[in-house]
Amino acid sequence: MQKLASLMRCARKEAGLTQVQMAQHLGITQGTYSKIEKGRLVLSTPEWYHFCKTTNIDPNSFLLGHIDRGQDVELGDRLEVGLFSISKQYGRNAGISVRQLRPLLQFGASILGGEELNVILKKEFDIDPDFFTDLGNRLNLNFKLDFLRLLQARCGLGRSTIGHLGSFLHNSFSSGETNLLDAVEGFIKETKKYQANFTYTVNKRSPNSLEVGVVANTHIPAFERPENAPVMELYSDYIREVLRNLAPNSTSTVEVSQQDNFHRFSFRIDTEVETADALAS
Repeated sequence: MQKLASLMRCARKEAGLTQVQMAQHLGITQGTYSKIEKGRLVLSTPEWYHFCKTTNIDPNSFLLGHIDRGQDVELGDRLEVGLFSISKQYGRNAGISVRQLRPLLQFGASILGGEELNVILKKEFDIDPDFFTDLGNRLNLNFKLDFLRLLQARCGLGRSTIGHLGSFLHNSFSSGETNLLDAVEGFIKETKKYQANFTYTVNKRSPNSLEVGVVANTHIPAFERPENAPVMELYSDYIREVLRNLAPNSTSTVEVSQQDNFHRFSFRIDTEVETADALAS
């Protein structure tokens, strides 16, 4: 019920409608509609389809608990989305989708609790938590770095513990592939669904290894601040864990082979090869 309520709040706010206006669209009172957005009542089936048409969302969204229009991320300022307002600190050059941020948000909620995380998003980031119900909504790199810093301080996330993100990354990014090399190549083709900050390329592929280059796009230097330096290495570790969890049951290894500050990363993925003796046994 609460996921559906959050979805409805998000869709209404993105459409730029107040509760009173939405209630008028549906032919119900504002008081009744308020209870629906609090998860105390539900819309009838005809009302739900009317709501979805009014807000331009897929009627099947209620099965997912979030909004997913499947759009690519386009870099640009994102300061207002309907009734949502984003500060310049997090809305300028917005190139990261909520789709990419979800594992970090879910990890934070698992440690802090969902209600506490919502309070933090409101008070410390000045962002309405309902904003994160739409996977296509965007923020910039400042938000991700600041959120990583928060997870370091309050949830114990660090270079030695970043593996704790595994299940959250797998749920968000796994393609179902068992071969990590194939999974990574598939992920690279879909990166525009997640972000527009870095360009991912396959530099070299062999039967048992893959070299992936990650190059910062031209707007990234604007986010290079001295206070971000401590989380830059954690960021490359995060990318490594994303790649690793595309096929978590694979016996492949993923290592950072090169890092040029925040402008360029290289990752090498090696698949263990079974020897003839091992196969015979």
